[in-house]
Formats: sequence, structure tokens, C-alpha cells
Amino acid sequence: MVIAMSPVSDAFQSRLRMFPSLVNCCTVDWFSAWPADALQAVALTKLQEDADIKLQDDQLNKVVSMFVTIHQTVEDKSKEFAQLLGRYSYRYPHVISRAPEHVQRCFEVQARAGPRRPRQACERRQKARRSRKSL
Repeated sequence: MVIAMSPVSDAFQSRLRMFPSLVNCCTVDWFSAWPADALQAVALTKLQEDADIKLQDDQLNKVVSMFVTIHQTVEDKSKEFAQLLGRYSYRYPHVISRAPEHVQRCFEVQARAGPRRPRQACERRQKARRSRKSL
């Protein structure tokens, strides 16, 4: 069962008082935008928790900033999508919660490409994607 209510009104608070099981026995999903500082905190925590990823402070800040930018861009595009087609898509920042996996994958790709060839490896992947799309 799905119950959707706006948390802004007084009616929401009175319903919670009348029916406490709405909070005690349910999962509450909030579909409001995450502020940038919360996204940064989650990304930073996830990256620092992973023992396999060793980043210097300046690198860590750039990676955290990248994940925040990705999430905010997806939010903006979701709003555009809703305006154009009238369909809403809600996003949980799972990209940020899986940040260590993404960073580790980038390091592995760069290691396979060699120290001087990350751009060539990226170009090969793009060429492979284009050929798959044309099939």
C-alpha cells in the first residue's frame, strides 16, 4: 500500500498524531532534493570508509565534487523531463552511496591503459560503444 502526503501542511501532523502507525510501522520516503552539503558528506564518508581507495586530500575533494555535480545534474534533467513529458522520476543518490565502487573501477581502467594512455583507452571505449549502438 502506498500513501502519499505532503509534509508541509498541518493536516500531515494531525494525521500522524491520530495514526501513529504511519510512522512506527511504515517506511517513509522523502522525495525532496538533497542539499549539496549532505551529498558531499555522504560521498566523503563513503570514500573514506573504503580501505582500498587511497586518495590525497585534493583528489578526494575533486572526486566528491564530481559525484555531487553528477547527482545535481540528474536532478535538473529529471525536472526538465517532468516539464516536457509530465512524468516524474525521483532519484535516490545511489551513485554517491556506491562512490567507492565507481572510483575503484576508474582506477582499474586507468591501470590497464597504462600511465600515459588514459585518453586513448577512453577513446577506444567510446568507439566500441558507438559500434555497439550502430548494430
